[in-house]
This record gives sequence, structure tokens and C-alpha cells, in this order.
Amino acid sequence: MNISFVSTSIAGIKSTNQDACAAYIDTEAHTKTKGFAFAIADGISSSSVSGAASHYATQQFIKEYYLTPDIWSTEKSCRQLLSLINNNLYTNSKSRDLHLNLDKGYVCTFTGAVIKDNICHLFDIGDSQAYLLRNKQLTLLTEDDEVATEAGQYYLSAGLGMPDIKPLRYSTHQLESDDVLLLLTDGLSDIIETLIINDYDNAVFFNDDHTLSQWMDKALQFGATDNLTLQVIRIDGLSERTQHEPEKLLTPAPLNEGEKVDGLQVIRSLYQSPRSHVYLVKDKAESLFALKCLSLECADDPVAFEQLGMEQWALRRITSRHVVRAHLPTTPSKAYILIEYIEGQTLAQWLMDNPERQIEMIRYVTEEMGKGLQAIHRSSLLHQDIRPANVLLTNDGNIKLIDLGSVHIFGAAGIGYQSQGAIPGTAIYAAPEYFIGDFPRPVSDLYSLAAVCYQMLSDRHPYGTDVAKARTISAQNRLSYRSVLDSQRDIPLWIDDTLRCALKVSPDNRYQEISEFLYDLRHPNVKYTERRRPPLLQRNPVVFWQLISGVLFAIIIIQYYLAP
Repeated sequence: MNISFVSTSIAGIKSTNQDACAAYIDTEAHTKTKGFAFAIADGISSSSVSGAASHYATQQFIKEYYLTPDIWSTEKSCRQLLSLINNNLYTNSKSRDLHLNLDKGYVCTFTGAVIKDNICHLFDIGDSQAYLLRNKQLTLLTEDDEVATEAGQYYLSAGLGMPDIKPLRYSTHQLESDDVLLLLTDGLSDIIETLIINDYDNAVFFNDDHTLSQWMDKALQFGATDNLTLQVIRIDGLSERTQHEPEKLLTPAPLNEGEKVDGLQVIRSLYQSPRSHVYLVKDKAESLFALKCLSLECADDPVAFEQLGMEQWALRRITSRHVVRAHLPTTPSKAYILIEYIEGQTLAQWLMDNPERQIEMIRYVTEEMGKGLQAIHRSSLLHQDIRPANVLLTNDGNIKLIDLGSVHIFGAAGIGYQSQGAIPGTAIYAAPEYFIGDFPRPVSDLYSLAAVCYQMLSDRHPYGTDVAKARTISAQNRLSYRSVLDSQRDIPLWIDDTLRCALKVSPDNRYQEISEFLYDLRHPNVKYTERRRPPLLQRNPVVFWQLISGVLFAIIIIQYYLAP
């Protein structure tokens, strides 16, 4: 498609401008697959921070939309994205106790448009507006979320940054050549038709910044009292063909060596599980990728399909050398995601190959895993499946976290397997709070990180298999941490205490930051170094009771032979 675009945003007669607008109309490859995105937002006058909300909402919508999964439809991608933006704005209000009076919080109206394959996908909440100008006819495409009081006044009833985003509306509109789409805030809503009719014969107003500036001057002359924001989008040419929305793509599994999918040739299978298949593939340039798709057993599972999309979205949002990256962009004809291929071995394999491990190497692996988790958490994500099989030791000595198939995206609607009541990830490494239905948090990943570190040191697990069996708070209160120390390994006492703190059953009693755990793992904490070595019962209860049983058996034998 060929598009012309101009925009302007001014404070008007007010001292500050709480409106915001953003757009992306580049001709790069991902605009050809994802379309062109536009957004406007309007802050509420009662809040001093709503201008920041408007700026955040528009910028994040434009930035994040192009990271959303290729296997999702435009509607699905934008609904999930706006749900995330809404949650982040509301969280910001809660952090400053502004959620108690959202008239003072991070709240704004929003109208977003994605123009793709000759169709305008429109999303709106609040009272920002979208119009379609066709053949001198101006048509309003949106609705206002307003409630009238008995005194005849109107107030905003919905917007981004509120607890509920359900009022968000979605509509589609078939476009024609020479159509003009206008996105505007409510400061222009009463006079936009007058401006259009008066200047319709001025051909340059569609793509002339100077004309838009003149419009703003006229709006002020007509008595506009609010901030004024306008985006004018002209459709200069349509697409030659319309591509279908990827709503119900089929899984390509199983794939055989030499088979091709969208120009990608399968080299071999890398991994198969009841949930997913991973193949090594190469493109026409001989670049290697890992192609991940659902197994046939999960092909018709909408939750699994959504989680595959969540994984791609998450991987695209993270920028870290400690986390595997997703390839961008693609135009899949089937349900799969492309991930960078890295040669190396999993930590699970390395543990089997290296039964004698140096503490310094264990620290290094744990620290690098921790850096990957910190990058994940900074992107408002949880990994939720940290285990040796999901940690890659690359051939160049780097450590990468892989397989975000159980990822949790804070604020996104429909969190996949978690929403179905199942335990995400692998039970032996999962934090205790998952088993009683508590909400996940960054310290849940910290627990899993510490559990892997514990295993590297001891080849055991801190609570054995008891955590997965403890499904009530009372049962969890009876769980007993098993010291990582034993007579076969030279492990400092303070490292055991560091792990004990990171592996507390209650998430509130653990380290609250990964950095704290990693620091104490390398630097002896004074409160730990003064503690005596724990008794054998605590360090190794199995050996303790074996010794007790041996002593009792010996006493019985002695009494038997000494009896008259």
C-alpha cells in the first residue's frame, strides 16, 4: 500500500499538552507483513500525570505492535498489547497510591489504527475519535465512552489505565484508494467537520504540515479550549492482493529431513516432546534457525497455540546475550516460530558429563543464568521453567536461557497454561507458591534458579519431591529444607545458608532481588559465616537415619548374644 501521512499536536490555550500521537509507516519488511500503525491518546485534565500516560500508550503501541507474534491476527496482537499497556499504566497508578482516585492517575483515552492489506483495523477506548473521509463524506468510526450526570455534564467512563479494559472496541473498515483516515482528540471533535468542508478543495491538506498548522489556528479561532491533536492518513494506493489473517494456522509437525516450509529446509529434528517439536532448518542464504511448532497432540489446543505466540512475543521483547532470540520478521503459512540456532550443550547434559564440578564454575553458570533472568524480568516477563534442560552452554562459553514455552507476560490477557490451573514448567524446580494457586512473581524464578544451583552442588533437590505434594499452606509449613552440605563435597557453610534463604517456602522470606542472591553466593554474608555447621540430621537425613538404624541393629544383636 502507498500511504501519505501528516500529524500535529499542540497545547492550544492550555499551559501543557497532555495529548500524544505516534506512527510507523516505514517501508521495511515488517511493515509489509504487519501493516502501518498509528495511535493517538488524550490525558484527562484532572490528572497531572495523564500526559505521561498518553505518551507511554502511543509509543508502546507503535513499538510493541511490530514485536507481536506472526501467528496471531491483528486483532489478537493489538488486544493483548493494549491489555499489557493498560496493566502497566494501572500498576504505575498503584505504585503511587493513585489507583484509589484514578482521576489523578495514569489514565488516558486511546485510538489506534493498523492499516494492513487494504483494511483498517481500529481500536478505541475513551473519547478520542477516528473519521473516514470518502468522496467529501465524513463518517465517524468510533464511539465515545461518556456518562451523563443529572446536571447534564459528561465524564469519561473508560480509558487506558483503569482496572478493566473490556470497553475496548474493535472494528474493521475496507479502504479504497484516495480515502482519508483522521484520528483526533476531543479538542477537535466539535469542529473537525467545519475544517474539512471549508478546506476540502485544498488538495494539499492531506499531506501538508503547513495546512495542518493553519487548521490548528482556525480551531483556536472557533473557540477550542483543549489540547489539539490530529493525524491525517491518505490512502494513495491499495495492495495488489489481500493476505489472510493468520487466525487458525495448522501445525507443520511432523517434518522430515529435506522437507520445506515457507522456503525453510529441514535439516534434522532437534527435540520432540508431547507439547512441541523443534527442528534445525536453513533458509535460502544457508542461515540456520530452530523452527519450533506444536506437536500434533496440541495442534487443536487453543491454549497451546496462544502460548506459542506468547513465547515468540516474549523472545522478541528481550534484548540480552543470555537469552535466545526470536527471528524477525516472517510470514508463516503454518503455526511455528523461528528462533536463533546456537551450537552447544544443555546444562543437563553438562551435569552428566561432569560429575566432579568446581564451585567457581557453578557460580559462573548461576550468575549468567541470573543475568538472563534479570533481562527477562525487566521486560515484565517470568520464565517459569528454569531447569538444566532449558539452559544452554554455548561453544563459545556463553550461557543462554532457552525455551520460554511457559512464559508469563504481566498484564497480557490469557496467560496460557497458567490460566488453565496447571503448574507451569517442571514440578521439581517450580516454586512452592505455584502448588497452592498463589500468583507468580520474580522471586518464583529466583527459587528455580537457586534450585538448579543446589542441584549442581549436590545432585539432589532441596525438598526432594515433597514440594509438589504440598498443595496446602499447612502442608507447606511442614516442609523441611535439606542442607546442601555432605561429607563428599567441600562446600562452605555460608553457601548453604545463601541457598537456604533463596529456597524459602514463603516467597516473602526469600531474597527479593536476584542480585542479592548472586552477591551472597560469591561474598560470605557475615550473618551466615558465624553459624556453626548444621547437624547431620539436617545435612543428610537419610544418612542420619541409616546410622541410627545401624546402631539400633547392633544393640539388638549384642543383646541377643549376651542374653542368658
